[in-house]
Amino acid sequence: MTAQEREQIWKLYERYGYRTAEMEEDYIIFVLENVMYPAVDILTFSEDSQRYLEKKSHYSEQGYGVRVTLYRGVSSVEDYLFQGFFRVKDVARQLEMNYERYAERQMKLYSRDKGEYRYIPIRYTVENNFQSVADANPLVDSIFRNMQGDHPVLIIIEAAAGFGKTSTAYELIHQYATRQPDVRPFFMELAKDRTARTFHYLLLSQIEQQFDILMKKDVVLHNIRQGRIPLIIDGFDELLSADLDNGGLDVDFKEVGTMLSTIAELLTDRSKVVLTTRKTAIFSGESFVDWYYDRVDSSIQFDIIRYQLAAPSLHDWLDARRRKAFGERHIGASIANPVLMGYLRYIDDQEYDEIIQNPYLLADKFFSFMLKREIERQDLPFSVTDQFRILRRLAALFGGYGISSDTRNEVRLSLLELNQQLIEQKAVTKDAESIANTLTNHALLDRKGNENIGFLNDFIFGTLYMHSVINDDEDMLDFYRETTYPYLEKAILAAEVADEADRWLFYDRLQMYCHLNDALRFWAGVKLKGSSLGSYSGVSFDASALYNPVERCCFAQGFGNSFSECSFSNFDFRHCHFNFEQIDGCTFINCRFEDCTRDGSTLLCEFYNCAELPAQHFIENAPETEQPQEYNEDMLRHDILKSFMKVNGHTRRMRMISKLRDDLAVKDAKFSFKKTFNSLCADGYIYCDGDKAFLTDEGQKQLNQLQTENG
Repeated sequence: MTAQEREQIWKLYERYGYRTAEMEEDYIIFVLENVMYPAVDILTFSEDSQRYLEKKSHYSEQGYGVRVTLYRGVSSVEDYLFQGFFRVKDVARQLEMNYERYAERQMKLYSRDKGEYRYIPIRYTVENNFQSVADANPLVDSIFRNMQGDHPVLIIIEAAAGFGKTSTAYELIHQYATRQPDVRPFFMELAKDRTARTFHYLLLSQIEQQFDILMKKDVVLHNIRQGRIPLIIDGFDELLSADLDNGGLDVDFKEVGTMLSTIAELLTDRSKVVLTTRKTAIFSGESFVDWYYDRVDSSIQFDIIRYQLAAPSLHDWLDARRRKAFGERHIGASIANPVLMGYLRYIDDQEYDEIIQNPYLLADKFFSFMLKREIERQDLPFSVTDQFRILRRLAALFGGYGISSDTRNEVRLSLLELNQQLIEQKAVTKDAESIANTLTNHALLDRKGNENIGFLNDFIFGTLYMHSVINDDEDMLDFYRETTYPYLEKAILAAEVADEADRWLFYDRLQMYCHLNDALRFWAGVKLKGSSLGSYSGVSFDASALYNPVERCCFAQGFGNSFSECSFSNFDFRHCHFNFEQIDGCTFINCRFEDCTRDGSTLLCEFYNCAELPAQHFIENAPETEQPQEYNEDMLRHDILKSFMKVNGHTRRMRMISKLRDDLAVKDAKFSFKKTFNSLCADGYIYCDGDKAFLTDEGQKQLNQLQTENG
């Protein structure tokens, strides 16, 4: 054994609280004191040597628990200490129990046994360091594989509210418990813990809660960095303040940067960190890319792998017979919700046949099923209508206060205050306090850590909030006015599955009662009325699939509806109609047009890296313009690629496509910018994410080559 190895071993034991008692040529004795069960570790370097036996007897007589270990390398010592102190096998069993409880909660919705729970694979796209990559593996397998290497990795899982982020996080924990039991995952559910306002202190608080009280936080953080403790953070967006996450593309990055800096401190050695978050502009923004490049360029090497989850599909959730029975009687992407998909998957055939006759009854059937069952399960003295009223008012309160959960006592008091007359009327065999307490155990509510209570999921909250607004509960108007972007967004997405009368009424009431920014106005029109309503100028819209097989979704149709100098990024337009006579100077980036129609010409708009199916000439090509000799295509390719480098000439940066186009226009290059830019994208030198564009590794090589050729 070398002197260096001895020093490494000494530091390892010291990290776990041991002191070195004796160091001999063929053994070292480490003592752990100031604990309930004092222990001694004798690390011997020779199978033949017995010189430590006397010491073993001595410490045993002193009341120490003594263990003798044959040295097989520094890594084996660290594994031994980690396995012992972190009780990895016991934790794996505990994680499996937590997974089973989660499965039980999901199946309880449908009165099914937890053994019937199945994780439905979710379709996704993935980027590695901002470059799109192909991956045919199921989602969880893909994530798990990306967490196996020796390189530090930050994995971001983004999806719309209610599209499977938490179930994916639990499934990842399940994979670790069953496939890699020698690690100890650290699972943080931020929606269930808001005990601290900053991520740094929340991390330390969770370490104290989840790890042995005698375990130093430094030991936990060390093992996170070493990859022995994968850190899985569910609901990162829960920490975003209302002004930070207001639906716009331009956000103040300072607060997010502070959170990410705490995470970046962990991204060394072999660490693996996973964040789940609902779709935000933050991880597509220039500030986030600069944040990453600044660290990479300062020799802090880690990868960012970003998964974006697609909406669930009938094909994944229903068997062939039910899909065939559903046929064309569906309402497009609006039922793309795991709650409703699960209901369609598990209900009996008779109820299924009733629903497919009128799919707009789906949500009503689901809530009726749940509320009828609660009457029997908890002996509630309320009808289905009464329960719905009680819970929708609670949803309005949560939205108004901008909270996802509250203490059990506060929820009980809120239920009493909001529904005092109704509860007191029913207080015959039970008093009002007992009834309110029983309501906190409702199946549509759920415990959210630290015994807090919140709604079971975003779809249930959103639907109840919508019904509160359309039922015009006058005493709740102040709550509607105070509801912020994230909660209104959940309600709009949930309302998409409602029947036409409710959707249209909800749209009208939103305009009357709620504060809507441009993004919410746009989505309210498209999702609730199937048409963009109102005029928009200089607004950026990002990432969505729009499809209604029955009636085309319309853009800028009718008087007073228009778009000017707006950008649409990462849209999947299917069966849509555009009135380009009222769409002027807009930019479409990374968009897909399938079976779309139009009025007017597209020549006043710009299209970058877009596709259309079938090839129907939806996007018109501008006539070729002769290039000036003094500014040829090679020069333009060079200038475009060079614009992605900072002034220092070796640090990459992100560029906004619309801004880049205008910058190069001063060189009379605008006439061919689109053609050249799209060519660079097709060659793999530039990667686009909405209006954001990045220089790939291949693009940097190409730039270096062009600069060499040009001297």
